[in-house]
Amino acid sequence: MKILIGTPIIEEKMYCWDEYAAAIKNLEAPPGTQLGVLVVDTSDKAGTLTKQIEKEGFLCSWIEEKKPMDKVVHARNTIFKYAQLNKYDYVFFIDSDVIVEKDTLKDLLAAVKEKPHIHVISGNYPLMNDFGMPIHCAKIYCPTIEKYF
Repeated sequence: MKILIGTPIIEEKMYCWDEYAAAIKNLEAPPGTQLGVLVVDTSDKAGTLTKQIEKEGFLCSWIEEKKPMDKVVHARNTIFKYAQLNKYDYVFFIDSDVIVEKDTLKDLLAAVKEKPHIHVISGNYPLMNDFGMPIHCAKIYCPTIEKYF
C-alpha cells in the first residue's frame, strides 16, 4: 500500500514547522506501507521554503498563484496529480499547522477498512465571510468516525 501525505504551506505557517515535521516522521503505518510526503510551497517567491522542507527528507514543489484561496486549491491539485502519476493508493492531507498523533494514520485506515464504501474522510471546514463568521450553508459531508479517535 502506498500513501502520500500532502501539505500546502506558506511562509506564514512555518511557525510550527519543526513540530509538524516531527509528527509526520513519527506517524505509524501498517507494515509494508510506503509513505511519501509532498509539501507544496505556495509562497510568493520560488524556493523560499525548499531548503527547510528538503532538509526533513520531504519532496518539495512550488506553485505560482496570485489569489490566496487559489493557491491552496492549486497546491492540493498538484498533490493529487503527483499521487495519480506515482500510483498512490491514498492521499492524506495534513495542514502545515496541524500536529497529528502518531496513530492518526492507522486509525483512519481502520475506518476505511471497516467501511470501504467511504472514499473521503474529512473535517468540517466552514467557509468564512469577510467578518470571520462561518457561512452556514457551506459544509463538507463528514461521516462519523468518532469511535476511532
